[in-house]
Amino acid sequence: MDKRYINGILIVFLMAIWGSVIYKYFVKKTMVLPDDNAYGNVNPTVHHTIAKDTFTLVLNDRDPFRASRRSMRVNKPLQSKKVATAAKRNKPIKSLVWPRIEYYGFVKSTQNQTKMALIKVNGRLHRKREKETVDELRILKAYGDSITVSFNEDEKTIKRK
Repeated sequence: MDKRYINGILIVFLMAIWGSVIYKYFVKKTMVLPDDNAYGNVNPTVHHTIAKDTFTLVLNDRDPFRASRRSMRVNKPLQSKKVATAAKRNKPIKSLVWPRIEYYGFVKSTQNQTKMALIKVNGRLHRKREKETVDELRILKAYGDSITVSFNEDEKTIKRK
């Protein structure tokens, strides 16, 4: 076939496609639709109601981001230890009263290798570095979420506020 005939056929197809598009969007929309009564006897006063499905949402008040380390550990059964001597049984229990401690976080500088912890001991705010003491309370190690302190040779880990 000649190139001239192929171009003519393609132009006819192009005009047919565009003609159907124009007819669909411009001519077909202006046609008059039949009445609503043609579909049957519809009573406009009857209203259909749909019952709503309601429910209550019960939320868990536990904060997953503040879970303690104890709750993450698996509970191991306790092993009973027998005391061999009577001297250990009669040893008086030393009652140790810890001061009230609140940990607010730490600051690490580029010049100094140790971290500066922000702690409140008995209502007074202190900025102390690791290995320093505050009212007989020694800061052993400061972490992002906790601090390890010792008081009268007894160690304790304090969570961040």
